[in-house]
Amino acid sequence: MGIYIGAVHVGNAIEKRMREIRLTQAELAVKLGMKQPQLSKIISKSSMDTEKLSAFCLALDFNFFKLFCPEEEKSEVNLSSVDMVPNNEVVLSLIRMLEKEREDHRKIVAEKDAFIKDLINGQASGIPSFEKTKERMVGAKP
Repeated sequence: MGIYIGAVHVGNAIEKRMREIRLTQAELAVKLGMKQPQLSKIISKSSMDTEKLSAFCLALDFNFFKLFCPEEEKSEVNLSSVDMVPNNEVVLSLIRMLEKEREDHRKIVAEKDAFIKDLINGQASGIPSFEKTKERMVGAKP
C-alpha cells in the first residue's frame, strides 16, 4: 500500500477552524503574538512551515497535520514523529496572551469595584445612593 498525502490549503483549514470556534483574526493574532495583518497574510497562503503550523495547532486546539492523510489511513499515521512541543517563540506568545488576558481581567475587576463604590456612595449616574433607596423602602430616615 502506498502512502497518500492529500492536498490541503492550510490557510482555508485555519479559517474553517476559526469559524467553528468563533474566533476572529484579531483574537487569534493576539494568541499567536502577532499583528492581525501579519496573520491575514499567513493564512491567505496554502502552505506554511511546520513550526508555524504547530503554533496554530496549539492556539486553535486542533491538529492540522492530520488533514494531510485520508480518513482510512489516519489511524495508521504515527504523528509522534511530528514535534508538537512548542518552540520558545510559541511559548512566549502564549505567555504574552495570558498576561494580556490577566491584565484585561484586572481592569474589569477594578472597573466593577469602582462602580460598586460609586453605587454605594450614590455617585453612579442615575442611581440613588443606598441610604436614599433605604429611606424610600422603609419610609424613614436612618
